[in-house]
Amino acid sequence: MTLDDTVRDLNEFADSEKLPTFFVGHGSPMNAIEDNEFSRKSADAAKVLPRPRAILCVLAHWETVARK
Repeated sequence: MTLDDTVRDLNEFADSEKLPTFFVGHGSPMNAIEDNEFSRKSADAAKVLPRPRAILCVLAHWETVARK
């Protein structure tokens, strides 16, 4: 699925009381600060979706410490 597909599919939720659940991989950290296809399509998605009351963010990175 491309970013264009995702933005197009999000239009289906514009009139819904429920918001979609979707996974967004962070990819390059530069996506947060550069003007590129990812940041532009993310801005397009934000224009289509209503403002959520809450956002859940789950991170899969952790550090383990070896015990002796």
